[in-house]
Amino acid sequence: MSTEDPRARLREIDDDLARMRDDLGSGVDGPKDAADDAAALSQREEHNALIEALESERARIARQLGEE
Repeated sequence: MSTEDPRARLREIDDDLARMRDDLGSGVDGPKDAADDAAALSQREEHNALIEALESERARIARQLGEE
């Protein structure tokens, strides 16, 4: 990460966050049974964890750049 442009990384993170949030909001027909429901819940939780990790990385980089 030290050789990477931090501002470029911020743009990449912003793009990833926008895409992931859009994916989170777009649901398909919905679960058909309990197993589908459990799988969908697990996937949403993983998705949210990835979003939180990206948001943390974004905040850290922004602090380093003095943008927060």
